[in-house]
Amino acid sequence: MVCLRRCLPLLCLGLLGCESLSTTPSANTPPPCSPEWNQMVEQQIGTGDGHGHGPDIGSSEWYFVIHRKLRWSEPATLEPGSPAWCQRVDQTVQHQQ
Repeated sequence: MVCLRRCLPLLCLGLLGCESLSTTPSANTPPPCSPEWNQMVEQQIGTGDGHGHGPDIGSSEWYFVIHRKLRWSEPATLEPGSPAWCQRVDQTVQHQQ
């Protein structure tokens, strides 16, 4: 019983700490499909060759390269660049962090 009284506060703190690790987007995350979001995805995934060559960020080619780089095995069933597609990319990127 004494151990329970001593350990319970620590257990509660541990659970609260785990809650803060949830995968919900932070307030600083730009909305999916916005130009700022595209920049964030580009920084995290990268589509260029390291020498300044690559598709224009936010272009249809860029969306397809992001799709391939995420190694999604199925064809693009969601239209790349659509709100639903961006939401899926956002969830994947947030999960990878």
